[in-house]
Amino acid sequence: MEFLDRFNGIGQLYAVSDPAKLASAIEAPGDDNTWDLEPTVPGWYSGQWETKRALLGEEYQPQIINSSTPIFQYRYLLWLNKNVDRFIVLSTQSDLVNQFAVHYLSNQKTSKPTVNVEKLVKDLARGESPYRIGAVWANVDGYGESLQSISIFGKDLVDAELFRSILPRISPYRVVLRDLRSGKEVISIGISGEIGFYYGGPRTLKNVDSALKFLRDGSYIHWTDRTPSPAE
Repeated sequence: MEFLDRFNGIGQLYAVSDPAKLASAIEAPGDDNTWDLEPTVPGWYSGQWETKRALLGEEYQPQIINSSTPIFQYRYLLWLNKNVDRFIVLSTQSDLVNQFAVHYLSNQKTSKPTVNVEKLVKDLARGESPYRIGAVWANVDGYGESLQSISIFGKDLVDAELFRSILPRISPYRVVLRDLRSGKEVISIGISGEIGFYYGGPRTLKNVDSALKFLRDGSYIHWTDRTPSPAE
């Protein structure tokens, strides 16, 4: 699908109480909301949400010549399985992820995971991993209001003596993983399951799946009981 060939995705990991209900809501065409989705690698769907509502408050720009009906189109990536209570949504802006949650997740119980980013970063710093550290966002301990947080970027932060020297004094809350062999960014993840990656086609999603498996197998992602939705 040309519309979704490449983009920087911003998203969220969720647990949902009724994945079949969520899938049905997306698949069912409505007067105001329709989805144009294509399956890519197993579990992943790429496409667009077409709606008569301006989700970002923008002015209508006709997509179809001589069409007087407002149709707004937004890019999305979804990981969805009717039999699995885990769900992932990404779009081009965090506001679009929030709009999706309001429209499609407010009628069931959901939860976000806790990701032990601090342990992940310190484990990666010890080596023996298929990933490099490409960036870290962290709170800084021991300096009061003078220095509260930092962000550091590089091809492999563990190779930098400066990063290794400050690691005991910081509390990372988001990290970018790079592939050890290619050096390419694979995924960024935050302490509440916020994720991001550059979507460049099916190969991207296979790499993301491998990274998420690494995080699950390493027990870095923890799920708690789902919290009631606002509609309950």
